[in-house]
Amino acid sequence: MRRTIKGKSDIEKLIKPGDYYLPVPPGFYVHVTDKLSKIYRLRAKKRGERKNIVCVIGSCSVLPLVQAQEEAIRLYLAIKAGSDPNEARRKEREAKEKERARAMEESALRRLKLGRVFDEYLKTKPLARKTKLGYLDHTNRYLSDWLDLDMNSITPLMVQERFTSICAQSPATAKVLCAIHSAVFTFASNRYVDQHGQSLIAGNPWTTVKRNGLMPTIEARETPIPPEKMSAWYKAVTSLSPDFTDCFLFLLFTGVRVSAAVSVKWQDIDHENGLLTLTDTKQRREKKKRYQVPLTKQLAELIQRRRKTATDLAYIFPALRDEHNTATPLLAKYARESRSIVGFDWTPHCVRKTFATEAAQLVTEHQLKALMNHASKGDITQTHYVKISPEALRKPMQAINDHLEALCKSETPRLRKVENVNGPASFAKTTP
Repeated sequence: MRRTIKGKSDIEKLIKPGDYYLPVPPGFYVHVTDKLSKIYRLRAKKRGERKNIVCVIGSCSVLPLVQAQEEAIRLYLAIKAGSDPNEARRKEREAKEKERARAMEESALRRLKLGRVFDEYLKTKPLARKTKLGYLDHTNRYLSDWLDLDMNSITPLMVQERFTSICAQSPATAKVLCAIHSAVFTFASNRYVDQHGQSLIAGNPWTTVKRNGLMPTIEARETPIPPEKMSAWYKAVTSLSPDFTDCFLFLLFTGVRVSAAVSVKWQDIDHENGLLTLTDTKQRREKKKRYQVPLTKQLAELIQRRRKTATDLAYIFPALRDEHNTATPLLAKYARESRSIVGFDWTPHCVRKTFATEAAQLVTEHQLKALMNHASKGDITQTHYVKISPEALRKPMQAINDHLEALCKSETPRLRKVENVNGPASFAKTTP
């Protein structure tokens, strides 16, 4: 049986779930939910149809009865005239959603300035501080006039002309800049999409460089120090002040990067167990890996010499660190100035390559990777199976240091067999 009510006072008294009909218009009622929420509704049929159309008008707590009645009458007349208010509302919602999406898309497109996206790229990507500074320096130096351009307005022809211009001055710089901003466009393509998931970036114009064969082949700038030049190199570095001499020799006997060398603290030296703890400074801050290498006779003597003249309680090479806790440019400067004495061009990083080159003749590949903290993502054996302890590296490390010391002092090395705890025996060069 249909339950009816007369007005506002009756609506306020409703305490049971159900439908309660009002007199005007026909089919106008209050629906009380199980949680006793009260909603105005209208139920009516189109002429000649049997199916009811139910329209939600609004909440009784928000909409006054008089206003709800006026809306119910409008909807009733519309239904009797043959239209479906629900369908009209659905279309209206869809139109509003499309308009909102279009507005958002336009807003996003207005934000797609190269400079803005580049800043977001640097904030989003977990890059090391030194890497970010390098990206900023390259961009500000060579693409500063593009930072206010919309990314979609940067054409392949523009990229090709700019790349060729930079390449004429420095092919290596052009190659690095291409890699940086190709990555920025890829980042933007994935980040900025429309309501259908389609990218708002028309394409990556930097792909034109490779596609047209413009990418230069860059020879490795740093090469190992030739064995026949090692004695000249040793004489040159030992003529420097103790800080620089010791640091260059530390690089030679450990094979670490300059940034890692100047980061070594006194607390990283375990004299009791004969171990040195190093930090892989190339990784980003939150993932910096610390690893251990054995202390050789040469390293122990160097550290003992440093301790006698130590003026800093924290770092072994405090004078070679700058305000950003990285290596000062003085090491590279002294390397440049010594070239005339040594007889060839070299940089501090050449010393690391010298360690690796000479060590490769003496130890296994896995031992060398462990000593240099190198890991290949595709090398399943090294990553998941072969775990070489620092103690297992003690004899190989000592053999490498003996060999390097012999080269520095112009002594003729010979082969001797080295016991390898974690693998087959290898051969090492040593002095008679």
